[in-house]
Amino acid sequence: MAVVLKWQLSLLVMMNNRSQMEVPILDKGIDDWGSDEQEEAYDKLQQLKKDFEGSPTKLYINNNEELQSYMLWFARMEELPCELTDGKTRIC
Repeated sequence: MAVVLKWQLSLLVMMNNRSQMEVPILDKGIDDWGSDEQEEAYDKLQQLKKDFEGSPTKLYINNNEELQSYMLWFARMEELPCELTDGKTRIC
């Protein structure tokens, strides 16, 4: 649930063209959420964008990427063009 709220807040901020803000998890003591592929994909996309120098223009996702469908979805929500590739998952 925290992931969905974090993502929704991020999307609303982007839609309003305001600077992105970080929302802390309300209850940091809860660590039994298990593995959440949506959160993992979102975090991976955000890390790729953070590590890229400049303004990202396209996301290339490896055909065998385990989180491919979620990454495609998040990229489209952020209006970042994406393409499947045999190469490494990366942002250009």
